Amino acid sequence: SASTNGTVTVDTENNNDDTTLILSQTENAVHGTCVYCLGECRKLLDLTIEKQLQQLINQPTPYPLDLSATHVSRSISRQVGDLLTVFKQALSVIPDDVSDDCYTGNVMGKIIKPLLESCKITAQPLAPEDAAVFLLNNIAIIRIELQMACVDNSSSNPVCTPWLNLLTEESQTYISAVAKEESEKILRRSDLDKLVTLVEEIPAGVNLASQSGLDLERVCAVFRAFYASLFSTVAPLLERLQDPTYREEVRKRTAELVAQAHTTMYTRICDSSSGYAKENIEVMLVHTPGEVRVLLNCSDN
Repeated sequence: SASTNGTVTVDTENNNDDTTLILSQTENAVHGTCVYCLGECRKLLDLTIEKQLQQLINQPTPYPLDLSATHVSRSISRQVGDLLTVFKQALSVIPDDVSDDCYTGNVMGKIIKPLLESCKITAQPLAPEDAAVFLLNNIAIIRIELQMACVDNSSSNPVCTPWLNLLTEESQTYISAVAKEESEKILRRSDLDKLVTLVEEIPAGVNLASQSGLDLERVCAVFRAFYASLFSTVAPLLERLQDPTYREEVRKRTAELVAQAHTTMYTRICDSSSGYAKENIEVMLVHTPGEVRVLLNCSDN
């Protein structure tokens, strides 16, 4: 309708906010329609994301028995990919306003953060190491979508990098948890973990051979079992990690923890105050720390 002062008023129907768009005489009908449609699209996007958020938090998806990524994680990760595809193909060259709720990076946050929170809720009944594997499998799905967008189009980097950094931070926590569990299992198989615990409680310079649980026969038996285990290491948690990048990170960190435990024992036993005779040490310690690192395929760095 046209008012007496020459402005044009467009009243929208079915709008809960009773929004009225006032277009000046210099704005044509096409521009006004675009502004109106953009506003409606923003509202629809907000409603859709809010609905998805509520569903993710209130109705988390059960975890698969193999601890792989859930179908919801895969579906929402595709949303992230679709969003970035639209972003890369946009014709507008107007600089993005990072304070805008509809800035691509902010929209991604409204998708990624609730998904991560939903996965954490789903993982609560699991054992800590299984929960870590499950969360890493789900994080990997999102990370891959973001990395693909950055490879395809460098303009995506400012949008993707903050969320890639968040996923890296989250994943490092779970990688450490899995590596700790795996290394403890390896050490438990030979009882080396018990020797390390005993030795760490004994001050430097104290005779180890005279301490309970560290007699020559026992220590020799533990090291024989430990060295044998290096050739038959089984890591079931590693096999359940579906992303090769995370799997390799966990393997390396596990190997480092096992190598560190061996080095701790090796150093204390070779110390002149250990109380073990040289000829017994040579029989006991078949491999040097360097050789154990090679056997475990540890990084040189």
